[in-house]
Amino acid sequence: MIFDRLAGPLRSIHTRLRDLPFIFEPFYRVDRSRSKESGGFGLGLSLCKAIMEAHNGSISVQSVVGKGTTFELHFPRKPAEKLS
Repeated sequence: MIFDRLAGPLRSIHTRLRDLPFIFEPFYRVDRSRSKESGGFGLGLSLCKAIMEAHNGSISVQSVVGKGTTFELHFPRKPAEKLS
């Protein structure tokens, strides 16, 4: 299967390396001090992962302390149709 890749650095996200294995889990929050009143339920990345997998794609993350976090979305590419 052929994939297209979309990636972008997010410098405003400060993801601790120890949190990376868990950030796609439902209700997981990197910042434990946040409450429902201050924003977020911890569902955004788990929903992104579920949507990507439902479409035979994937999402991954890499983080470098002091540099930023990059999320990559891998979309399956539909094979080109042959012209007759």
